[in-house]
Amino acid sequence: MNVRISILPKSPLARWSVGLAAAVILLIVLNIILQDRVHFETGSVGLTILGTAFGIFGIGSLVTGLISITKSRERSILVFLALVVVLVILIILPGFWIPGWLQ
Repeated sequence: MNVRISILPKSPLARWSVGLAAAVILLIVLNIILQDRVHFETGSVGLTILGTAFGIFGIGSLVTGLISITKSRERSILVFLALVVVLVILIILPGFWIPGWLQ
């Protein structure tokens, strides 16, 4: 059995997974910049919209990555990296909003 592992994804779902993971990282950076520069408060509408988009993109990246690995037999380093990064982010970040989350 010859399994080839590439760096770039081959299937469309895998490309979506990597793109959505990049969008999650950009939304986190945008969230940090807006909280620091614009001084958005914790319950503001802008941060709620960013948090919702972050959650949707993160879960979408996770689901499309898992589907591309199982059904399309995608073996790309970027897809595996995107899955790990998004999974870690989705586990850690709710701790900033939910009291007692990882304690």
